This record gives sequence, C-alpha cells and structure tokens, in this order.
Amino acid sequence: MLAFGVSIPKRWWQGPVYKRWGERTLASTPYPPILLFTAPSIPCILMSLTLLWDGDTHHLESRPKVPGHGVGHRDARWESRINKNVHIVSTELPSEAHDTAILKMARDKGEIAALELEAEIYATKLAGIQGKFVPYFYGIYHGTIHGYPVACMLLEHCVADGKLSMLETNRRLMLAACAIHNAGVRHCDLENTHHFVLSGPNIKIVDFSCAVPHKCYGATPCLHPGMGGPTNSVSCEELEMLERTYGIFSSAPFPTESKILLPRANPLKLLTRRQATCTRRVATVLYEAKVPFELIQIDRSKGEHKTASYLEKQPFGKIPYIDDDGFFLYETRAICRYIAAKYPECKLIPTDPKKNALFEQAASVELCNFDAYAARAVYEARGKPRRGMKTDQAALDASLADLDTALNGYDAILAKQKYLAGDELTLADLFHLPNAPVIEREGKSDVMTRKPHVARWYRDLLSRPSWLAYENGVKTTLEY
Repeated sequence: MLAFGVSIPKRWWQGPVYKRWGERTLASTPYPPILLFTAPSIPCILMSLTLLWDGDTHHLESRPKVPGHGVGHRDARWESRINKNVHIVSTELPSEAHDTAILKMARDKGEIAALELEAEIYATKLAGIQGKFVPYFYGIYHGTIHGYPVACMLLEHCVADGKLSMLETNRRLMLAACAIHNAGVRHCDLENTHHFVLSGPNIKIVDFSCAVPHKCYGATPCLHPGMGGPTNSVSCEELEMLERTYGIFSSAPFPTESKILLPRANPLKLLTRRQATCTRRVATVLYEAKVPFELIQIDRSKGEHKTASYLEKQPFGKIPYIDDDGFFLYETRAICRYIAAKYPECKLIPTDPKKNALFEQAASVELCNFDAYAARAVYEARGKPRRGMKTDQAALDASLADLDTALNGYDAILAKQKYLAGDELTLADLFHLPNAPVIEREGKSDVMTRKPHVARWYRDLLSRPSWLAYENGVKTTLEY
C-alpha cells in the first residue's frame, strides 16, 4: 500500500484561487506544509493511499480496483498550490533523485463525478499516448475526510526541459492535438493556451475536465508549399481552430507522419493605404476571422495604383485588393465575403438557408439604404478635403437627410432583434464600418445616435475589438 500524510486545516478547499494548472508561475499558499507520500513520474497505477488529517488516518482506495503493480514508498513534501484543487508535491529519498507529481482533488459529488470522468479518459482513450502527448496517469482514489467525500487524482508533473523555437513549438503542439483526436477525444478548451505545457522534448496537453468522446481519426497535420488554407478533409472544428491560430494546415491524404509542418510562410497580402476608409472594413473582418495578413502600402501620390502591374490585378485602379497566395480579389465586400466563406468558423455568414436569406436581405439593405447615402456624405466630408476640394455643404446635408430617413427603417428592424439579420453578428453589420464613424466625426452629424435602437446597435459595433484594433490605421497583423 502506498501512503501519504497530510497536515492542513479541515476547510482545505477555501482560500484564494491561484493560477490554473499548466501555468508556469505558481502562487504560494497560506496553508501549513503538507507532507505526502506519492508516486514518481513513471506509468504505474497505484492501488491505495492513506491520508493523515489533523492526526487522524483516512484511507483512500482505488475504485474500481485496477490491475497494476505497486511503487515503492516515498516521503513527499508539499511544494505549491496551483489552484484550489490542484497541487504540486515533491518526493525525495536519500538514495533517489528528486521527483514531482500533480495532485488534483475533488470535494463534493459534482466535482468528484467530473474528476472520475476525467480519470476515465486518461485511463482508457488516452492510455496509449500517456507520457508523450498527455501526462502519465497514476490513479484516482476515493474516501471521506470528516464526513466530506474526497477524490484525488495523481498525474505526472510536466516540467520544461530547455526551449523550443516557435516553429518547433507549433509542430509539436499540433502533433499532440492530432494524437488526442486520433485517440477519440476532443479537449473542448484548447483556446486557453495554459493547457499546453512543455515537458521534456514534447508539448503535452493537460486538463481534460471538459473533454468529450470524438471521432476524428487519421488527423495528421501537413502543409505543402503553396497551399492556401485548411481543407475540409479533417472536418473538425477544434483542429481547424488550432490550424488557423498557429498557421498550420491539414491536407488529405494523411501521411503516416507529418512531413512538412510550418507556420504559414505566405500570409494574405492586403494592398492599400493604412488610412483608407474602406480598407478598415476588410481589416475588421480579417480580425474577426483571426486571419494573419501583411499590409503592403500603395502610394497613390506616386501613382502606384495606376501602374500596369497594379491595373492587372485591379483594373479600375482603386484600393484595396488582396493577394491570397496568388488569388487576387478586389471590392471590399467581395473580399469580406471570401474571407468569411474560407474561414466559416467566424460565423459571419449563416449557413442555415433561412438565416442566410435574412443575411442576404440585410446585406442588400446596407448597400441600398445606407451606403447609397453614407458614401456620398463621406465623399463630401472627407474625400473632397483630402483632394484639396471644397465640401458642398448642401450636398452633404441632403445626403445626411436621406440617411436619417432610411435609418427609421433600421430602427424598426433593430427594435425586434440585436443585429440586422437576427440576434447574431454578420457581415451585413460590419459592412457599415467604417463609413458611419466618418459621418459622425468629419461630417459632424449625430445621425447614427438619434434613434435609440440604431444608437445601441452602432455603439455595439464600435466597441468590438476588431474595430478598435485599427483605430490608428491598418497594420500588418500576423498574430491575434
């Protein structure tokens, strides 16, 4: 039997919440030292544990009994607390090297049930990849302490061994994620990067408290030079999210091993001016979809938008246009639709037929009942002065009056729903940016805030991080 002793207050679950499991900076604890006997970091299943609680002895048993072999008794010392339920313990013997382990606790029926499910995932589906892509699992133990049900799960403590380049970190992270999916598990919380820990030569993924069974077999990340983006061969939202976040893409047929796994070498290129009004519409959608892009400045004062090479890509000599790995596209609304279609996880174009029809309706409303007047107002308020021309105040006032009338229809729509196409944000809403702020600021008009429901909707759009990110002009954005 393996034992560990504990000397802590009876209400051990209370107190400050510390940094979560997997973060490298750990907080100290207000509690007295805890003495533990625990397992070394090797793949063994322990059969039982004994806790010494305020001088009392409490036995915790592995339930159900699992086959395995015992591990020698060790004196262990409590080192630090990661959060209210997760601790690091160290083991030391005169004849053996220092070792550490993770102790994850649960204290009531709900927490214990969740911990049991997590332990089952480690012990079954993830058994074949323990120690390489996920921590070793040593067992889960049940008992009571002063009438409270308690469960403890022991895991390998993952410790970094040196540093990895960004390229190698991305490579190993994706290999770990694909290994977990091949094992039949979806993590469900990989947006939180503290679930990635460096352990020896590998990246390991931790905390499967939200995980669910999942079929995504055959997933092996691979990027071939010139590939423009993720294919539909994986059809897995979680892997596609990681691919976009870390610039890595999957392709079929899947090789037995990853041959080429690189951060994206050719980000989408946006050719324009930093301060161009319509350019910010594209940049906002790129931000919403988390698409890396490189800004290439076009100097209109030098006529760069009228050169033969430019006109070959944009025959009207206007800005912007995009170069997505050799695919050229102009007109900002078309560019935004392309981005939303290529990266559907951003959910800016609904896929349900009825919701999509409402989106198309809202997009037409923007073009016919907003931009038709807003574009004229922006030209008078901003375009003419920048070209050394005088604003026609009568034309500006007429455009604003027409827009004010059109916004009555907007207010009626927005009185019934949050956004123009329903209760979810779509491209139709974002298309109104950036002309509306120009009207407010340089047209010196309050037309966007006169009507209560339009004002609420407009402030919502202005507060989005995707809009605020380029408040001082569009810039190259390779990471989000």
